[in-house]
Parts: sequence; structure tokens; C-alpha cells
Amino acid sequence: MTHIKSIHKGVKYPCDQCDYKATQKRALLKHIESVHEGVKFPCGQRDYNARRKGHLLQHVEFIHEGVKLPHKQMGKVKIKK
Repeated sequence: MTHIKSIHKGVKYPCDQCDYKATQKRALLKHIESVHEGVKFPCGQRDYNARRKGHLLQHVEFIHEGVKLPHKQMGKVKIKK
């Protein structure tokens, strides 16, 4: 689906299990996996499970590897400890 169809023409992909509506099919599939199917990505170092692989990677970088965000990005990313 193109940007024009999803954003400007309002084409949406509704979840058949809740009120969630995605603008892209892949976003709907990720929503279903993480919210309704319970797919989790566990941290190997503490009791933390992320709903998405990218969130786990951010957690590991910021919490365990000490990576710091540039000042202008502070507050834009929420990291669970």
C-alpha cells in the first residue's frame, strides 16, 4: 500500500479482535502477534519481555550496554528497565 492510499485516502487495516486500525498490513500483523498471540522477546539478563524485537534491542543497548541517546532525542524513546 502506498503512502497516499494509507494516509491521504484513509485506507485502514482493522483488527478483527479489537478496535485497532493500522495504516499498513505489516503493522496489523505485528499488532496481532504481540497483543493477541502473546509473542514476546525476553531479555536474557533480567525479567523483561518486549513485545517487539526492536524494543528488546533498544532495552539491551540502553540498559545493559550503556548506550546514550543524543540530547535532542531524550524523552522521545521510553525504555523499560
